Amino acid sequence: MPQLSTDSYPLTSPWVLEEALLPCPSQRSDVSLQILDDEALLFDSATGGTFRLNRTALIVWEGCQPTRTYSDLVDDVCNEYEIDRATASDHVQQMVAMLANNGLLNP
Repeated sequence: MPQLSTDSYPLTSPWVLEEALLPCPSQRSDVSLQILDDEALLFDSATGGTFRLNRTALIVWEGCQPTRTYSDLVDDVCNEYEIDRATASDHVQQMVAMLANNGLLNP
C-alpha cells in the first residue's frame, strides 16, 4: 500500500494563495473512505490506489466539500488541535496538495 509522503508535496501549489479567496476543493465521488482506529484509508477506484490518512489528513479530506471554503478547513484543524492559524494553514496546504497530486480531488 502506498504511503503518503511529505517528499511529494510541490514547492508551489495553486492552493497557496490568500485563504479567503480560495474555494474549498472537493472530493472525487468515486474515492471511498474507510475509517479505522486512528487513521483512515482512501481507495481510488479509478486507479486501484490506496492511501492511508492520519487524523489531520482525515479532517482535511472530510472537509473537502463544495459548500465549504479553504478557510473552513483551516478552522477545522485549528479547532481540533488548538494550534495557531499559520500552522494550521500550513498543514492544510500540504494535505490539499498531497490529495490533489494523487488525483483524489476534483479539478
